[in-house]
Amino acid sequence: MIAGWSLFFNDLTEQLPLVVDGIKETCKLALIVSITGFLWGIIIFFLSLSHRPVVKAITRLYMDFFIGTPLILILFVI
Repeated sequence: MIAGWSLFFNDLTEQLPLVVDGIKETCKLALIVSITGFLWGIIIFFLSLSHRPVVKAITRLYMDFFIGTPLILILFVI
């Protein structure tokens, strides 16, 4: 039992730099995607306030699609 844990921690210490690099890259990507999504949401919001019926209809369709579609389905499509 102890030998198994010893092997686990030996492998972990060898791979730790890769794990730390992966965590850093994941955090960077999450920050970039969060900022981009927030800015895109602001743009869609202001476009939905437009007085032009075509722009308002397009943004409404866009919002209805993403609100009404389960996230897992959108991820499969992408």
